[in-house]
Amino acid sequence: MTEEAELEGGEASEGSEPANPAAVSLALGLRSSPGATAVDAEAAAFLRDQRRLINLQAEHLHEQRELQLAHLRVRRWKDRMSLSLQGLAVLAGAVIAVGLAGLAWRAHEDHGLMIDAFSVPPEISADGLSGSVVAQRFLDKLNELQTATESDRPAATFQNNWGDDIKVEIPETGLKLGDIEKLLRDRFGDVSHVTGDIYKTSMGIALTARLGDTPPQTFEGSLAGLDQLLQQAAESVYRFNQPYRFSDYLEQHGRVEEAIGIISNLATNGPPSERGWAFAEWAMFNLNDYGDTNAARIHAKRSSRRHPSDAAGASAPRCGSPWRGARCRPHP
Repeated sequence: MTEEAELEGGEASEGSEPANPAAVSLALGLRSSPGATAVDAEAAAFLRDQRRLINLQAEHLHEQRELQLAHLRVRRWKDRMSLSLQGLAVLAGAVIAVGLAGLAWRAHEDHGLMIDAFSVPPEISADGLSGSVVAQRFLDKLNELQTATESDRPAATFQNNWGDDIKVEIPETGLKLGDIEKLLRDRFGDVSHVTGDIYKTSMGIALTARLGDTPPQTFEGSLAGLDQLLQQAAESVYRFNQPYRFSDYLEQHGRVEEAIGIISNLATNGPPSERGWAFAEWAMFNLNDYGDTNAARIHAKRSSRRHPSDAAGASAPRCGSPWRGARCRPHP
């Protein structure tokens, strides 16, 4: 009997769970005798402590729940903001790409003339003739030449056609939109650049103008005669880049011999796309200025071979011909 009781007691102890303090205290309170006042007071205090602990745990769980909800709301807001910022970045990138594509296309279609600020000595620049001022005055001379030139030849037929797209390019500090346009224009466009400088000589000053890779042209004189030097430099640039128009300008201002020399050189040595027009203009010089009908007919035939569509009417220069040139003065 004793062994069975010990076995049962051992099995009971091995399978029992740890006692719950609240349950133990309650049991103690129930089993305590009426005279056990100290034990009752201790149990009551223990129960109050347990109730306070439970309330604190509940309050902590409530605060923790509020914090977790707030954290989830912040995460949701951050996710939305992140998606919005990514969308804005994609949109901005698309706008920039479209803008750059537009600038690149404009640069590709740009066939104008850019005049860079001239290099000027400090002592001359101090008197108000800065490099930008000299470039602007040079531009004025070029515009005067173009305005004073009359030509019926379509602008699209010129190999080099500035049109009205002549600008002075003033260097800027810092990276700006103009710098990006300049890079794209230099990379994709067909813009001619004019550079120049002024320096002192024993005669006064010398002005040099350069158009792209063409040989530089230098003109000497006094500082007081700078306007005349700019006129000569503008004519040299006009002659190299627009020989056909410059020939018209010279002829229309009474410089016929110079005009014939330029147009004949363009007809024999110029680009293939310019030779037909130059031969037609040369024929007009032969007919109207020298009365040489035979030479006019020969040059007109050469022009017709450059322009097959005009072959039917190219036996002799006539008013209204597409290859005729700038003027039509019937020979008396």
